[in-house]
Amino acid sequence: MRLIIYAAATVPLFYGAALAIGREDARPSVEGTPPPERREVESPLDDATALKRDVEVGKLEPQALAAIMADGNAAQRYDDVADVAEAALGTPSSTVAAAEAARTAAARAEERITGETAVEPAESRIKIYAGIPEYQNDARIQNEAGVAYYALGRVADANERFLAAIAQDPNYDEPHANLGLLYRRKGWYEKALAEYDIALELRPTNATTWYNRAVALLRLARIESAVSSLETATKFAPKYRPPVRRLALIWYDLGDYEAARRYAQNLLYLLRTDEEATVAEIEAASELLTLAENRLQGKKAEPTLTVERTAPSAPGP
Repeated sequence: MRLIIYAAATVPLFYGAALAIGREDARPSVEGTPPPERREVESPLDDATALKRDVEVGKLEPQALAAIMADGNAAQRYDDVADVAEAALGTPSSTVAAAEAARTAAARAEERITGETAVEPAESRIKIYAGIPEYQNDARIQNEAGVAYYALGRVADANERFLAAIAQDPNYDEPHANLGLLYRRKGWYEKALAEYDIALELRPTNATTWYNRAVALLRLARIESAVSSLETATKFAPKYRPPVRRLALIWYDLGDYEAARRYAQNLLYLLRTDEEATVAEIEAASELLTLAENRLQGKKAEPTLTVERTAPSAPGP
């Protein structure tokens, strides 16, 4: 929780641009966000070799590098962002540990072959970066690195970067929200809620955090609190569709077909007035609306629609 909401940040056309990082309608960027605006623009990531070279010598201002990484994540260029992050922040500890394990294994293999104790373990082929202190001290660079690692499934590395971002700036909401997404992914719903609550104390208007908080509450079958979070999300971002859809499904599951119809109507309106909405999304919303209306009219015939179960049983110990 990108995670973790979202207007894409302006893509820098040159490194020295003084670009704002704080986005009032920003993520949590990892999950639960509408897609960024599609624009064909040049990016420093297009020449990753040159960018890494500049990063390795500390040529870029931290604010500019953070903006480049944020834009890369918005464009789903997670591999490129992770590559640059490694040069800027240092090689993640999990990679270092893997490299050391490989060197130790190589040394043991050499001992078995030669019968002699290896003086120096064979060097790993992995290049280990030390990082640049100026970048390591920037919470937004740490957070963007975590976003890329999370999207690539490198959860341990993402956790490391989100915690580093919080250590650098405890009042920065995004890494808390993104930790919430990471904990939710692991099934640690209470821990996720704690991080969401911290993020919302820091920025209570972030609709995506309210939405992602509701998802964690649903996993715990805390329906009333989840509904409250979803309604708060719609208050701060009326055009943000995921909470509207969830509310329609929840009320259908609970048998309040009038409320389900109302939210399904709103969802359908939002989709039909959004040029980026797909035909499949519109058809699904139309089916959900028809389903609620059929229930209200006492009809038995219903469209083929598997309603998402939004209130699973609480996980066992």
